[in-house]
Amino acid sequence: MPAWLCRTAVHVLHELTDDRRHELTDQLEIRHGEIDRWKRIAQRMFVPFHGNGIISEFEGYDRLAELDWNAYRRRYGDIQEPT
Repeated sequence: MPAWLCRTAVHVLHELTDDRRHELTDQLEIRHGEIDRWKRIAQRMFVPFHGNGIISEFEGYDRLAELDWNAYRRRYGDIQEPT
């Protein structure tokens, strides 16, 4: 999530007009070195995505077998939160 957030923040800043970007970075006290750090973080961290654009918990998460819910319920009983 941090890598995605850093990558997205840099992308959004580049999409803004120069005036709006400077206004926002001044207001939030974001310095150029901090934006460079975000870029480095985003480049160094791998973010696995599902085919439909959802961020995976970890690489290969989307290939895990579905939990056998019926077997789980048989073993542990009612797994609902108490109301």
